[in-house]
Amino acid sequence: MAVATVLERLGARMEQGIPSGQLEACSRQFQRLDRDHDGRHSRAEYIENGTYLTPEARRGIFMAADSDRDGFVTEAEYTLNRIITDEARAIMQAMDDDRDGTIQRKEFTGHGAPKLSDQGLAEEVFAALDTNADGEIRVPEYLRVWGRWARTGRDSPGERLAAAGRDLFDRVAHGFAENDGVKIHYVTLGRGTPIIMIHGFPDFWYTWREQMEPLSRSGYQAVAIDLRGYNKSDKPEGMDHYAMSLLVEDVAAVIRAIGKEKAIICGHDWGGAVAWTFAMTKPAQTEKLIVLNLPHPRGLARELATNPEQRKNSAYARQFQKKGAHKSLTAEGLAGWVKDPVARARYVEAFQRSDFEAMLDYYKKNYPREPYREPDGPVTKVTCPVLMIHGLEDKALLAPALNGSWEWLEKDLTLVTIPKAGHFVQQDAADLVTRTMQMWLER
Repeated sequence: MAVATVLERLGARMEQGIPSGQLEACSRQFQRLDRDHDGRHSRAEYIENGTYLTPEARRGIFMAADSDRDGFVTEAEYTLNRIITDEARAIMQAMDDDRDGTIQRKEFTGHGAPKLSDQGLAEEVFAALDTNADGEIRVPEYLRVWGRWARTGRDSPGERLAAAGRDLFDRVAHGFAENDGVKIHYVTLGRGTPIIMIHGFPDFWYTWREQMEPLSRSGYQAVAIDLRGYNKSDKPEGMDHYAMSLLVEDVAAVIRAIGKEKAIICGHDWGGAVAWTFAMTKPAQTEKLIVLNLPHPRGLARELATNPEQRKNSAYARQFQKKGAHKSLTAEGLAGWVKDPVARARYVEAFQRSDFEAMLDYYKKNYPREPYREPDGPVTKVTCPVLMIHGLEDKALLAPALNGSWEWLEKDLTLVTIPKAGHFVQQDAADLVTRTMQMWLER
């Protein structure tokens, strides 16, 4: 496991999502210590004049911060080092159960093993942090090793802080794939095994913003697409252009566009329906399958036929299947579920570029219609491992539809249900969803 992944599992955010106030506070602290105002700290300024921790600890921190080994620490080096150091202290102090200022082996492994999902790895990490091999780790020890790990294979401090100050929205690379004349927009972040991430209704690629960054740092290429009809993807007219077979081919086109032959397929809501169908119809291109809040299609069809509560809660879908239903939709209304005001503004902008009629064509062409019938035809089983995550507060897709999912799979199923999370589980329980995905992928 990469050292960056180890730190992330232990709770490190690797300077992403750092509040601007924290960056400004570090800048003020740097300037206060910069007695000669030359924009850098000498050893004397930092070690002798500083007040942070002990002189011994400051000496080690200075050596770690001086990334170019020129005997001085710039503001960018200082700020990045403070962020790394403060985060490491907070994480390690949370393991100090008896509050004696040292982390015993039992304390570290007790907290670390569940996070790393590996007792042996937790023992190895403790041994690496315990540089004098006395069975306990203190501040100078772990800060020295942690700081080195947090810098391994990473960009310069200035580049990292510049990236930390920019939202994921501004840091992804954009591309287009083509399927029979229809262009599909996608964004990508990171390198490694590709994970194709497919959104649902009403949404766009940005729904995966909480998952893309951690996955990219864990050795995956996170590729989030805009389904046809949405945001920057093409919007062909007519219900037939939104048949499930075409949506599956859109995903295959994206895999080709990034130069790969297969991928991990991940979908939510309608993206989940596409993901299920992709895995069933293109098993050779499906390495693993992750589905969020979309039961297996046969499970949903069964519940529509036999569960009055599911039929009642699917009234919205029947409304969407009516002619002209799209005329009542607005970009602002569709973005109403988004809690963060900055993200909501981006959703409104994306929906203003989208085609509301196309959005509802997914329901007209693919959602079961009355009279609902329980499926009884042959089953095409999914042949790869499957992870299902379901927010139990989802009122549109009820949990009973999850029952029996294993009957339609050939390999292992991991099912995670999350109380108090709703339909948009990747937002409602973002951290848990991300950590679950990471742990499952790295089994």
